Amino acid sequence: MPERRFVEYETRPGEAFGTLHIRIPVRRRFMPESAARHIRNAMKESLLAVRALLDEVIQGLEGEQTRPAAR
Repeated sequence: MPERRFVEYETRPGEAFGTLHIRIPVRRRFMPESAARHIRNAMKESLLAVRALLDEVIQGLEGEQTRPAAR
């Protein structure tokens, strides 16, 4: 059986920040509906934040295409 870590810190060479992963196993039948709703809303907000970042990158790329080339 593989080892299960509940808290893990991930780092990558050359990056200033790392990622903290926290896993809390909860059986579905014990998950209160209010907690499940908060988790769904948090997931949706995270995806909307990623969408906003991608939109910003796309706009930057489109701006580079319309700019005249430097001579």
